[in-house]
Amino acid sequence: MMKTGMLCVGLALFGQGTALGAEAISSRLPKRVSTGAPVMPARDSLAEPTDSANLLVEIAARHDEMEGSARFIVGNGAQANHVVGGDKPFTIKNNQGTGVEFKKWGFIFNVLPRLNPKDRGEVFVQMQVELSGPVKGVTIPAAGDVQGIATWQYQSSFTVKKGLKTVVVESPARVEITVSEAPVGG
Repeated sequence: MMKTGMLCVGLALFGQGTALGAEAISSRLPKRVSTGAPVMPARDSLAEPTDSANLLVEIAARHDEMEGSARFIVGNGAQANHVVGGDKPFTIKNNQGTGVEFKKWGFIFNVLPRLNPKDRGEVFVQMQVELSGPVKGVTIPAAGDVQGIATWQYQSSFTVKKGLKTVVVESPARVEITVSEAPVGG
């Protein structure tokens, strides 16, 4: 009877563990007694930002006649989104009459910089940049001479040296980025 009861409890815990994951089983196990020995952090925790340093991000992007630039502060390991522009309305004419069409126009920059915890002189950068705007001398006659719009995008992740201007795209556009520690105070 005792063995059967223990088997039922064990199967019940196993069933809950299967349904809820390994945490359900481990949370029901007795806690270990500390021996006072130092505990090393898990390997994954070393990849997380260890401080709240602020980083100064400077970017300049140019493609044909379109260009954009930004300079702002973002927290280490935090994402920042910079948008200048929006949707520009154009009058269009078609067989149903006259209407309005909206085209994307401007500069969008999204970035997530993170200091390398093993080498604070390096910064891991995840970024996306987009330039949208008019194409000089191009119109679309079928749409009532609507200005032609071009869009150029780049998205990547890479490592840069902190404080050093780095060209991350050279052709067909040019994108330069600098990430440095933000000055304290103001």
